[in-house]
Formats: sequence, C-alpha cells, structure tokens
Amino acid sequence: LIPLYFIIGIWGSKGRIYAAFKFFIYTALGSLFLLAGVVALMQLTLQSTGEISASLLDFYQLKLPFEAGLLSTQNILFFCFFLAFAIKLPFVPFHTWLPLAHVEAPAPGSAVLAAVILKMGAYGFLRFILPLFPQSVEFFASSICFLAGVGIVYGAFMALAQQNMKKLVAYSSVSHMAYVLLGLFSLNGYGLIGGYYQMLTHAVSSAGLFLLVGILYERTHSLNISDYGGLAKKMPLLASSFVIVSLSAIAFPSTGGFISEFFVLMGAFTAKNWGALSLALGGVVFGASYMLYLIHRVFFGPVSVLSQETALLSKREIGVILPFVLFVFGMGLFPKAFLKYSTVSLNYLQEKRGNYSLHIKTKEFSLEPASPRGSYRTGMEFANSALHSPFGKSLQKPQTMSSRKRGSTQISIFETNKVRGQE
Repeated sequence: LIPLYFIIGIWGSKGRIYAAFKFFIYTALGSLFLLAGVVALMQLTLQSTGEISASLLDFYQLKLPFEAGLLSTQNILFFCFFLAFAIKLPFVPFHTWLPLAHVEAPAPGSAVLAAVILKMGAYGFLRFILPLFPQSVEFFASSICFLAGVGIVYGAFMALAQQNMKKLVAYSSVSHMAYVLLGLFSLNGYGLIGGYYQMLTHAVSSAGLFLLVGILYERTHSLNISDYGGLAKKMPLLASSFVIVSLSAIAFPSTGGFISEFFVLMGAFTAKNWGALSLALGGVVFGASYMLYLIHRVFFGPVSVLSQETALLSKREIGVILPFVLFVFGMGLFPKAFLKYSTVSLNYLQEKRGNYSLHIKTKEFSLEPASPRGSYRTGMEFANSALHSPFGKSLQKPQTMSSRKRGSTQISIFETNKVRGQE
C-alpha cells in the first residue's frame, strides 16, 4: 500500500496528490478496523490460554461467542474485519477511492492496483473472515450476497456512463470484484471455487486492459473515448490484444472469465439466492454492453484525427502484452491446471479448521470446545448449530483429499450433504 501511495503521488497525473491522499485515508481507515479486530482476538486468546498470541493458527481455535443479534462478540469482530477488507476489495459503497486512484495512477500503477491490491481484500475474506467467524458469516451471508449483486449492477451502470477509458475499466473492476464476494458468501463449493478463480481471471484481464490503455495513452495523451475511432486500421495488433483481453472481462466462453463467473452463478443458484442471482445475471449483460461499447468506439468506425497519429507496437510492448493474451485463453481452456494448486489449500482451510480447542467464558454464556466433528463449518459446514441457514437445508460438505479419485477431472471439490440438526 505504501509503495503504491508514492507511485500515485509522484508519477501520477494532475490530480495525483488528492488521489494518493484519498487512497491512503481509505486504506488506513480499513487497517485501523483490522488492527482493532486483531487486538481483540489477542485479548480473547489471552483470556482462554493465559498467553498473548497474534498467531492466526491460535485465532482459528477460538470459539467466539455468538448470538443472532448485532452486538455479540463474534458479530462485532466480524464487522471490524469485514469493513477492513470491504474497503480494499472495494465493496460498494466503500469504492469511491478506486476510480480516482486508477485515473491518476500511471499505467503500471493501475495494473498493480487492479491485480494485487484489490485481491488483498478478497484474500482477507477467504483467509480470515470465513474461518474465523462462521456463525456471523452464516447469519449475514444472504444480505451480503444481495449487496454484492447490487454492486455488480452498480459498477456496470457506472462503467456504461464513463467517457474516460481508465474510469470505465475501474468501474468494471468494482463490478467484477463484487462477483468474488458473491461467490465466497454463497457458502458452497461452486461459489468458493468461482470466487477464488474470479480473483485470478480478473487480475489478468484488468491488469492487461490498464496496460493496453497505458500504451495508447503514451501515443495520444488522451483517455477520452470520443477522441478515438478506427484504431484497428492503424494498430491492428493492439486492437486484437484489447479485444482478446476484453473477452475475459465479459465472460466469453473459452476464456478464464467465463469459467469463474459461471461457477459464481452456479454458487448463487445452489444457495437459492434468487435476488443476487438475478442481479448477477443482469451484470453479465451490462458488462458485455460497456466493453463492447468501448471496443466499438475506439477501434472501429471512421479513423479519427487522433488515431492517425498512433504508431505500431514495439517489441517491448508486444512482450509485455503477450503473456496476458496467453493467460486469457489458458485459464479458460485449461482451468484445472490453475485450480489444482488451490484445492490443497482450500481443503486444508476447511478440514483443519474443524475443531475448536479454546473456549471463551463470558458473563452471558460459556461455550465449551466443539467435538472433533463439531459445528464449525468455515462458512460451509455448520452442521450441529441451532441457527437456521438462510440458504435452506442443502449445503456443501468439503470432500477430503484422500476421498477424491486420483486423476479426476472434476473441478468442484465439494459434495452436497444435508445439514444435520435442521430437519
């Protein structure tokens, strides 16, 4: 975060100072919530063990007090972590720093911001929130999924209204990162895989688009869409690369974006989040609209005066763009090659978080450690809890690594299981 602050503030455009300051304030504010949550978890660990620890492994063993209300210990900590990572994702309405930062940052800075910084927020949800606060995740999942659907449509509509190429791609990032949140909080195998894969595919497509826009800006010093036209006749290689990378952004079949968004939508369907699913499907349509609008206005039609001043791509620029083009199709045609490296971590995240060895006693209630097959679900297997799931009775159970057939071509690593205690 600090290096990117200086990248924007020193090498950015005219409004770089304000953009860098706003970026720093938002991210620092989120970090304060995260710090408060970590300190509270350290205090709870001290209360349970008599020793202060900031180890994530120790935090995983805490069974945090939960009630179906807003002021339980687990809910308060959930909100602290949620706000921290929602700002970095960014999640509507905490997104206002992102378009400004993208517009003012140099092209490499925008690529790093889209491919790395935004994924820190998504990784935080996957690594911290889902395993640490399972009851709170279950309780608020339906609402968060619906808000994620709203974010998908909002980002798409805002992208449609833009005349600045960087702002258009920035708002498309807001929309696409909302798909990540929708997948993770669908609380089933399809959604988890889709949300995780969306992180990877969006990193490739968004970073590639920002670099391509940066290459164009170096030649024309304009980001206004209306200044361009017929660029495919002057720079066919740039136009082809832009179209290919954009195909992943609109979830075109055979690209990585199609695989990830398909699994996210399947996750929402399996979870019976009909409102979120409807909004997400609308986001797919609107997403295709703004990307096709951008491609048509910039690369086709009559050649504009500004487009006549462009030059062909250099070998250095081709070398920068070629990996993105290859990854777009590689991630779409061979998804298992990328997903197989995540299955071990995802299974470990679920299987090893199945036991609580620490309990926290409060004045209100005392929670004993769970049994070896206790109620912890890492956001997906909440089997023995009396809390009713907002998704109905059919949830997903993690399939152990030993039970999967060697050489299996299945992408999903979960099998459906009826939740006990809810019949």
